[in-house]
Amino acid sequence: MFRVAVAASGGRDSTALLHCTLRQAREVGGLALPGQMQLQVLALHVHHGLMPQADDWLLQVKRQAHRWGATFASRRLTAKPARGQSVEAWARIERYRALAEMAADAQCDLVLLAHHRRDQAETFLLQAKKVDGGYLVNGTLPWVSNLGPDHYFGAVADVALDGEATSEIMFVVRCDAAGVELRNCPSFSAMEGTNTWAVRLTNYFVGSDLMIADPVRPFIGRIRAAFILLQTGMGLGVAQGAIDSMWTVERQLGHVNEFLDDRPDDLQVELDDLTARIMQLAKTPFGTDKAFLIDVLDARAHASELALRAAQSALLHQGARGYLMTSSVQRRVRESHFVAIVTPAVKHLRKEIARLSAEEMPA
Repeated sequence: MFRVAVAASGGRDSTALLHCTLRQAREVGGLALPGQMQLQVLALHVHHGLMPQADDWLLQVKRQAHRWGATFASRRLTAKPARGQSVEAWARIERYRALAEMAADAQCDLVLLAHHRRDQAETFLLQAKKVDGGYLVNGTLPWVSNLGPDHYFGAVADVALDGEATSEIMFVVRCDAAGVELRNCPSFSAMEGTNTWAVRLTNYFVGSDLMIADPVRPFIGRIRAAFILLQTGMGLGVAQGAIDSMWTVERQLGHVNEFLDDRPDDLQVELDDLTARIMQLAKTPFGTDKAFLIDVLDARAHASELALRAAQSALLHQGARGYLMTSSVQRRVRESHFVAIVTPAVKHLRKEIARLSAEEMPA
């Protein structure tokens, strides 16, 4: 009996992998009944206990596995991340530990994890078509900040061949060039001073004079960590401002604020530790080692999460005065949301960490 385990989260990638594995198993080993299989397929699911939909995801995977004829096993994580620990880093470690334990208990010979070939932090919104002398680019970027009519910025587009993206290019977009249109964005709840526009490209021609990288992936591989490290300053700054605002009301409200979680002294220790960690990473900003990149992505996610927690706690520490629209605390709450959703957003960071970590996990 040869046993193959598929890590099944319920997402499209792992569902497709489970289906393909079962199909191949039927051809190779003859899938009749679980007890009669020469090649047995197991669907392994980890319930992290972090999302309200987690019970539904577990039930979905279980039903799908049974419907397709796969043996199902699941593990519910009962521990929680330590104070100050990145939730994503904790979940990644515990998920792989749970998968390894379930696979060992079932005496599996192989564990498969799903990620498609072009999986990445965010998909590209611009499409490029090769023409004589360069490329024609079309598409819309919904949010580009710090722009003016005579400014320029860098962008990335998929290069399509017969309707399918085959590679990517990075190039300069000149805001005053033919085929470039700046459109007003809806009003933001914060950060309105960034002069952010939607940029529409219509048959924008990219010649050699505007090309930054073709192909783009080797170039992005060299600069990605440095670019993401530069963004951590936003989270650190918002968190520090939030902590400072807590201390301004400590004399008047400390006797009741002491019962709140995320007190300023604890947050300051966590912020100082994170700052030191980021400064250490910044000593080698162009590192391309996978473990280094995972550490950078995790630090960026941690800075965003810390900014969210610190801003929320500052509002609770300030009370009613922090709820006023004129309050710096109220503004900082909205700014912390910006830090968490600006590209790459926390969800994209977590997705990329999971992808890179899955590649490292031994079968």
